[in-house]
Amino acid sequence: MWETRYTRTFLKELADLPPKDRERIEKVVFGEAIQHDPFLSGRVQKLVGYQEYYKLRIGRYRVGIRLDSEERIIEFRRVLHRKDIGGWEHPVVNETISGKAEKRRAGDKHEPVAGLC
Repeated sequence: MWETRYTRTFLKELADLPPKDRERIEKVVFGEAIQHDPFLSGRVQKLVGYQEYYKLRIGRYRVGIRLDSEERIIEFRRVLHRKDIGGWEHPVVNETISGKAEKRRAGDKHEPVAGLC
């Protein structure tokens, strides 16, 4: 079974969604199915050019996910409407709910700069 983590950004963005969309996304990201199969039988797609970053399409929204296969961790990082994905600057430090800070450099080839992650 995989451990799940949620960034503060993800939880804030999720809370701001319309209730119907939020409930639909919550069923997937807080459900048990993703803890057993993080790829959800092919529904989770790899982001081109990145090793650990994936996206999940749920209706009009995209969920940005980081999968750490070695430690078996699923980290939900962003949830955005499909029209809002491009052009986002990635913050230098992201904190997960567990309180651990991850330092990132803008333009780091292992760290997506735009949108979902």
